[in-house]
This record gives sequence, C-alpha cells and structure tokens, in this order.
Amino acid sequence: MDQAIELKRKNGKPYVVWMQLEIVNEEAAARAREAGLTVVMNKCMKMETERLEGEKDAELERIRAKKMKDLSAKMKEEKPSGNKPIAIDDAHFSETVQKHPLMLIDCWAEWCGPCRMIEPTIAELARDYAGRVIVGKLNVDENPQTATQFGVMSIPTVLIMKNGVEVDRVIGAVPKHFIEEKLKKHM
Repeated sequence: MDQAIELKRKNGKPYVVWMQLEIVNEEAAARAREAGLTVVMNKCMKMETERLEGEKDAELERIRAKKMKDLSAKMKEEKPSGNKPIAIDDAHFSETVQKHPLMLIDCWAEWCGPCRMIEPTIAELARDYAGRVIVGKLNVDENPQTATQFGVMSIPTVLIMKNGVEVDRVIGAVPKHFIEEKLKKHM
C-alpha cells in the first residue's frame, strides 16, 4: 500500500488499489483513501466481472423488452391515412385473393420485431397504390392454414398475388423500394 500511495503522490497514478478476496486491511485502506486512491477490498476480480456482466445482460434484456413494448404501442397508435391494409384470415383468403386482381399480402405476427419494423412500409404501400393494388395483412399465428399452404417459414413474408395466384414474394424486413420493384413487375 505504501508503494501505491508513493506512486500516487509522485505520478498522480494509480487511481485504484485492488485487494483480492479475503485480503482485508482497514488501516491500509484508510491511508490509501486519504492519499486519494479508490480502494477495492476483499473482492475477486473474476467473480466481480461475471457478476457485472450478468447485471449488464439483465439490464440489456430489460431495455430491449421496454423498447419492443414501446414500439408495439406506437405502432398501434399510428393510423395510416388514406387506404389502409385489410385484415385477411384463413376462412376468407381464397375468396379475397380471387376477388382482387393484384394483392400484396403481409404475413406477420404480433411478437415479430421485423414485422413491426415493416408495418409502416406496408401502410405506405397501401396508401401509395390505392386503387391499383389491394394490400392485406395475414396474422400467421391466428391463420396457420394459409401460412402452411403458402410455405411461409419466415416472417415477415410479403406475398404478391395476381388473379389469385402467388407470382412473387419478399422475405424479411426490407426497404420499401425493394418491395415496390417486385410489385411493379406485376402491374
């Protein structure tokens, strides 16, 4: 401790003195603190690192969960102006796609972060292509029959249907222009 205090006086460093697990010297710690050093006593560096990393991981998970909850609430609040996507279900899927010559169908789930990321894009496409393309949303958790029928293995998956037949698909949270390029090929 005397060497650490002397170095602190001469060089301004070290800033901290660490005494390993089961090493306790209150008198030396008091002298070090008086000299301006921070004292860590009776702690194992490995154990402390693991504890702090565990706390950091738990905190990151809390932050992620809060951000996802906030994003979900925000998405529910936002109402697209103009034409908006229609809800599609297993019971009416065939009838709906036969009725509309060109459809873009967003296969999604409530819990899916990437699905929530492209939700505004889907709403914009519904508005931008109103009168030319019908945009629908199919919740795959609530409508597993249609998801299975079309082999939807990843979400979000956007199906492009023409005259009741799938002509293209986009998988993943992609930029709007990527979906538009595929859609325009079938207009």
